Amino acid sequence: MHLGGDRAENIAEWHPVFRRENGQRFNDHVFAVSSDGWKTSVITRDVLRTFPDLRREYKQLKWELIGEHDDLVIYSTGKTTFIKQVLDIARTDDHLRFDFTLPTVSEIED
Repeated sequence: MHLGGDRAENIAEWHPVFRRENGQRFNDHVFAVSSDGWKTSVITRDVLRTFPDLRREYKQLKWELIGEHDDLVIYSTGKTTFIKQVLDIARTDDHLRFDFTLPTVSEIED
């Protein structure tokens, strides 16, 4: 699948790919497997699947950010505080299990 990005370099850092399709904007996140960004995405997915109230809060935050900012980088970084909370929940909830070491909150960019 071609996402419309222009980099072919394999890097460990977070790499957003911004694209438009049928007039709608998308920002696809591309990570090296097992990078902290990949781990954070998996953790976020699993925590939001487990906690419907958090899922609704995250949805509301995303809509607010989209309404306030047209810049996808600002939109993405605007979710950082919420994602740090998600990591804290993943670290302390006894029902969540991961097959990898969770990244520390300090490893997530402000």
